[in-house]
Amino acid sequence: MNDPVTHSLELFRNGLFCSEAIVQAFNEDLQLGLDGAAVRIATVFGAGFGGAKCSCGSLTGALVVLGAVRGRTTADESVDLLFSQAAELHDTFRKRFGQVCCRWLTREQEWGAPEHHAYCERFVQGAGEILLDILKGRDEQLTTERGGEGHEDH
Repeated sequence: MNDPVTHSLELFRNGLFCSEAIVQAFNEDLQLGLDGAAVRIATVFGAGFGGAKCSCGSLTGALVVLGAVRGRTTADESVDLLFSQAAELHDTFRKRFGQVCCRWLTREQEWGAPEHHAYCERFVQGAGEILLDILKGRDEQLTTERGGEGHEDH
């Protein structure tokens, strides 16, 4: 398996928003099978909900990936595992960085400056690491849930 955390950082450094970088890298590296339209959904979460600087795009991108892996398509499917892991992702990110709000996380940065972008790499990496930790060790479960497709090497 490719390293989706490193891949996320590369995509972020090459101009994608934090949310886009995480969704695209994890989609490719974990072979989630998301099409272009699904990946493009992550764009709206960049810069904290389309520039509103609300929730960090790295966190929301990681949540999109978690939803792609654990989400449901019918009301009779359980959300227990997904909600537990989503809360774990959120709470771990908040504990690690002190907050989940983009505006707060970047409060000492000049928005749009190269230093701002470099500063945000910590959030892309952190969200990716937390997500990967949550998904790690669940290969057998992922394979079962996704019908055995493409998950044998992560």
